[in-house]
Amino acid sequence: MKINFKKGKEDNLDFRIELLTPSKLSITKKQTILDEAFKLIKISWGEFDRKFIEDHLNKSEKISLAWGKNELLGICAVSKKNIANKIIYYIEFTVVRPKFQNSELGTKLTFRALRNVFIKNFIKIIYDPIEIMFITPNIRTISRAARLAEFIYPNPYEADQLTGKIELADDKTWFLAKELVKDENPKCILKREGLVLSGFYFSMPWFIYEDTKIPWHYNKIINKFADRYLGYNKKDGKEFVVRAQFGIISLLKYCFLNLKNLFFK
Repeated sequence: MKINFKKGKEDNLDFRIELLTPSKLSITKKQTILDEAFKLIKISWGEFDRKFIEDHLNKSEKISLAWGKNELLGICAVSKKNIANKIIYYIEFTVVRPKFQNSELGTKLTFRALRNVFIKNFIKIIYDPIEIMFITPNIRTISRAARLAEFIYPNPYEADQLTGKIELADDKTWFLAKELVKDENPKCILKREGLVLSGFYFSMPWFIYEDTKIPWHYNKIINKFADRYLGYNKKDGKEFVVRAQFGIISLLKYCFLNLKNLFFK
């Protein structure tokens, strides 16, 4: 699959997206992807433990990769979890090269990784949307997901205009978030209001956003929401646990946005 991706008016980039199932890959192919993912994450986020990245890639059901001419531009890894007899698709991570982080590349990679899920459950999702969860400190990532999701918590677009405050998570969302954290980051602390997670970066403070790299949004209310709960300016190193539901309306929105970008960018 080859796509012409446009960012702004000046940056044009041709890339191909590759969708893979880790369990079906050869040892050589796995090693190549791990090497490239390790380099990409180091450039985009900072240096993670190689074993940590390998473990997350190996337990993923699907990974989507965006390849440029000679390098990996982005990667998304998605796993499948059963939490209290409910199927959850968990986005292990989505990483994009710094030059293209303020773009739709991450969204494209995520939807590509989930495409088979949508196809297999096309009739079902009309009545029962697919459950997706992820953990992120990036407010732009959540705002993009909120544009497409039929339900999402925390939802930055529902924040109070003056305070940035939102309501507590509902019982079901709170339960799923606690179970997810218990499985993924058991030593971290989770708060119900905003599903704010803290503690992951205590041993890795170099991953906390520098002032020049804070992913501020163009919407001031969303920025107020992010600063209230994540403390970007305080260097708190907090994250959101996000629960989202994607159904047929989400797919229609995604198709519309892609057509709009194709004809009007």
